[in-house]
Amino acid sequence: MLGAPAITASAHMNSVPRIARYADRYGMPVAMHNHSRVDPNEFSSPDDFARAIEMGGRAPIAVNLDIGHMVAANHDPIAYLRANHQRIVTLHLKDRERNDGPNTPWGEGDTPIRETLLLLRDEGWNIPANIEYEYPGEDTVTEIGRCLEYCKDVLGA
Repeated sequence: MLGAPAITASAHMNSVPRIARYADRYGMPVAMHNHSRVDPNEFSSPDDFARAIEMGGRAPIAVNLDIGHMVAANHDPIAYLRANHQRIVTLHLKDRERNDGPNTPWGEGDTPIRETLLLLRDEGWNIPANIEYEYPGEDTVTEIGRCLEYCKDVLGA
C-alpha cells in the first residue's frame, strides 16, 4: 500500500468505472475533484458526484470538494458539505465569483471560506482543508501567507 488514506483525481466521468475497479480491488478511496466547467464528462455539481458514487458501486469513490469551483458553478458548497461530509476526504479552499467568475483574493469573491472553516471546526469533522492559491497576486509566498492568516483569523488561532 501507499500509506496514504486516499487518492484524489481530476478525472472525467467516463473514467469512473475503470477507477472504481482498482479502488475496490485495493480498498483505496479515490476522491473525484470538481471544477466549474459544466460538461457531462466533468464534475461540477452535487449531482455529478452522486452519479460517480453510484457508478462506482461498492468501490470507495469519494469527494475532493473544491469549494471555489463549486461556487463558480453556482452550487452551494456549505449545503453539500453538510449533507455529504462523510464522503469528503479533502477540501480545496479558494475564493471565486459565481457564474464561472475569476479567482479572487480571499474575502473578495463569493466563496464561503469563513463559513466552511467554522463548520469544519464546530462539527469536529476531520477533513483536511488545503489552501489553493490561484488568484493573480504578487509574490507566491506572500500570498500563501495571506491565505494562512485569513484561516487563522477566522479560527482565532
